[in-house]
Amino acid sequence: MSGQHTLIKSATVYDPSSGKNGETFDILITEGHIKDIKKSIPVKTDYSVIDAKGMVIIPGMFDMRVRAADPGYEHKEDLLSLTDAAMAGGVTGIAAIPDTDPVVQSKSIVEYIQTRTSRTLTDVHVLGAATFDLKGEELTELYDLKLAGVVGYSNGDNAYKNPGVLKRVLMYTKDFGLPVFSHAEETSLVQNGSVNESEVTLHTGLKVRPAIAEYTEIRRQIDVLRYSGGHLHFSHISSAESVNIIKQAKKEGLNISCDVSIYHLAFTDKETLDFDSNFKVMPPLRSEKDRKALVKGLKDRTIDAIVSDHCPQNIEEKKKEFDFAGFGAIGVQTLLQVYETYLKEEITWNEWLTATVINPRKLLGLTPPSIQKGNKANLALFSEKEEWVLNKETNRSRAVNHPLWGKSLKGAVKFVCNGVQNIHV
Repeated sequence: MSGQHTLIKSATVYDPSSGKNGETFDILITEGHIKDIKKSIPVKTDYSVIDAKGMVIIPGMFDMRVRAADPGYEHKEDLLSLTDAAMAGGVTGIAAIPDTDPVVQSKSIVEYIQTRTSRTLTDVHVLGAATFDLKGEELTELYDLKLAGVVGYSNGDNAYKNPGVLKRVLMYTKDFGLPVFSHAEETSLVQNGSVNESEVTLHTGLKVRPAIAEYTEIRRQIDVLRYSGGHLHFSHISSAESVNIIKQAKKEGLNISCDVSIYHLAFTDKETLDFDSNFKVMPPLRSEKDRKALVKGLKDRTIDAIVSDHCPQNIEEKKKEFDFAGFGAIGVQTLLQVYETYLKEEITWNEWLTATVINPRKLLGLTPPSIQKGNKANLALFSEKEEWVLNKETNRSRAVNHPLWGKSLKGAVKFVCNGVQNIHV
């Protein structure tokens, strides 16, 4: 709302880069910029005032692994419902993976997404397809996609068919300054499995998708990176072994990064014992040992970013026997709430914001926001203590395949700003 003066009173600021971490301030926003930030700012008659006593304000988060579904699967999600859900969760930037229909492998599809989201509160950045139709075989017009504005390359949830394909993608793009995303999985070890291979899932009779399929492929792809150069980013890693392998590769100085899904940080394969298909995600939830290793990997900076891995599915695709149900869960609206409800005791504010505000943007060549005087106002205000239930009334996504549907979540977003657009949620 251009021209409006919004005064946020007595908010506790959490922002590692601001120098004001954990302190309480008044923040005056004018025409989308932080005009002033002080311990106390007098109220004027033309100010819209928000009483934020007891609330927290953070820079707008960035979710670097989201399925847009639009174009092609608008019955699951469209770009406007997606950005609305992100905004409601305090996520002011997202990176959309290219598994749309048609696949994001041409300038016209990139421009369609950019145009469709040009006036939304949440900034939408596009990952271009690394291979045609995401089949892992023939390279797309990678340079043309860069010129169109993509911020990286991805093969979606499809593995690269062979090391030679990945080598060519990395070598071709290493001078672009853009990361190549990888869903690392050795398909010969998967066999259409649905759950982790562990003592917990053994007696369920469900087909397994063992961790070895992930970490053996990560090891092989790191060998390719070592040879080819470039920037390789592993998406949604899930196992302790994967963390250890990536940690050693980083010590070697390779240009490597990775992210982890919020659900893999918060939950384990025990959730699958109730056969709730909303907990059927890709890769599958692993053991408690793996979960703890992922948390530790985040804390020691082996893991760079936390993502929602937002994946909208039809009800029909989820209302099936577990082995036949579709993979994935929505989560862009509740990224912060899962942290507040399940992970607050294990992950500090600085660690959280580094992984959801700063690192995702830096990895994609974007400038992270900071709550400082003179800066563009890119921030979210929320009440930590207030609880709310995710249901038909509160959900902003078109999809409902959320593992915490109908459950109480901590942390209610009250206000989001990204430039001249101010939204009271």
